[in-house]
Amino acid sequence: VRHKGFIPWDDDMDVYMPRPDYERFFELIKQGDSLCLNAVNMWTDSSYKLQFGKVYNKELLKVPQFESNDGVFIDVFPLDGLPSGNLRFKLWMIERGLKRRLSTYLHSERLSDVISKSLDKWGKKWPYDKSHFVQCYQESLCKIKDRLYTREMFGTARLLPFDRIQIAVPEDVEGYLRAEFGDYMKLPPESQRRPSHNCLHLD
Repeated sequence: VRHKGFIPWDDDMDVYMPRPDYERFFELIKQGDSLCLNAVNMWTDSSYKLQFGKVYNKELLKVPQFESNDGVFIDVFPLDGLPSGNLRFKLWMIERGLKRRLSTYLHSERLSDVISKSLDKWGKKWPYDKSHFVQCYQESLCKIKDRLYTREMFGTARLLPFDRIQIAVPEDVEGYLRAEFGDYMKLPPESQRRPSHNCLHLD
């Protein structure tokens, strides 16, 4: 929104999808016959361990220093509903936090995989379409406390310019950006203008 394209010091684009769309999308990719696109998540590939999905374009140039050898990819994160009511929300935070920490610190790959899949199933407990607040459960606990998004904020996607194309953004993209970043039109200090991923940058 601020740069009308890539942030000069950033290096990727993330996609949010409401949970029903997220699951339908990966099912359609699996059933399709695309020769260049491949999409994976923990349910479509037993060797994939992340709690969000990736879409790869196998035809785009691969650079060895990038973090993936499967082609250029975009991360796709599911948006889930949150429980209503202060007590239910606090209990949800505690349970979710325990499961996430267990998943992170367990040295048993099998147990970690079971907990990760349990978290993914558990994220669907409160249907997206009936929830007032929604969140990506990949977010840290402190983010969830401080940056709650409403389902209406995402609403019906609208298009905004991104370099030479148009991309879909939340209906209330300004409200989302304020919740996430505060004064999002203000440039961060120069010391913070650096990529967050460990990969090679090509000029």
